[in-house]
Amino acid sequence: SNCIINDIPVVRFFMSCTEESGEGMKDVVVFLMSVIQKMDVTNQMAAEYVNHIDYLFSQIIDFPRDPNISETAALLEIDSHQQFCLAAIALPEMENNMNSFRDRLQAIAPYARFFIYRGSLFAFLLNTRQSVSADLELSELKKMLAGILDLNKAAYAFSFSMEKISDLTDAYRQASFALSLREQKGTTKKEAGEFSASSDYSSIMIYDILYTFFKEHDFNSYCPTYFRRILNDAPESRYATIELLLTYLQNNCNTIQTAEALHMHRNSVYYRIHSIQDKYSVPLDDPQQMHLLLLLCIYAKHYM
Repeated sequence: SNCIINDIPVVRFFMSCTEESGEGMKDVVVFLMSVIQKMDVTNQMAAEYVNHIDYLFSQIIDFPRDPNISETAALLEIDSHQQFCLAAIALPEMENNMNSFRDRLQAIAPYARFFIYRGSLFAFLLNTRQSVSADLELSELKKMLAGILDLNKAAYAFSFSMEKISDLTDAYRQASFALSLREQKGTTKKEAGEFSASSDYSSIMIYDILYTFFKEHDFNSYCPTYFRRILNDAPESRYATIELLLTYLQNNCNTIQTAEALHMHRNSVYYRIHSIQDKYSVPLDDPQQMHLLLLLCIYAKHYM
């Protein structure tokens, strides 16, 4: 059926694919996106509407303690206590017009509210009976949006689920941080595995905590003597040691799993771990120190 949403023409497809070799709905969505891309979907009324949407979301993010925040949310047809999450979206490499890309996404994903804030694109997902997606849970909305963004080769990241509209400020910060982490300069293909194209903030929260803490505090003040010895090594040796320790600790000190993760022989992992213990006096038999070492390795690998 055809319809108009926010003054944008939308064509919805319902189909069943019986061919195992076919892409099914993926082919339909790709075709529809190509058609919409060629259409002039932005008129004066639509432009004024999306600018109004951008302004309202910006007001909520910038002034979360505004006593009139419920009224602002009501203008967006949002209850002040509905469950929602925010997705930060990076433009695909071949896309250079954020407004055009936003319009196409809004047309193909009417269950989301897309807005631009401080030059970045976001999607607001709301779990509500009044939404187009009716009884779908928030997790299902995220999957639906993720599928569309994957087809467009756009990187994205989701915030925690929130319940108060005043928490939109935190959702913005979480989603933005999660997206920026995987796009940080110097990220190698190997590191990209840790920060996939779609990241939930919950999976990288520890990085945010460490970054924020050591942004305000001197790292050396919290760095034990044995870890300073590691940091004082030559860059290549330092990186190899931190990478091994981090992988070893993330795998619960299991040499077999560590060997598989690093593509090493189990005996080599065992030998190198004991060599590190002897050389730097690393207390791998102390549970508290092991937790501290894990945090130090994460910070050193990604921020030093």
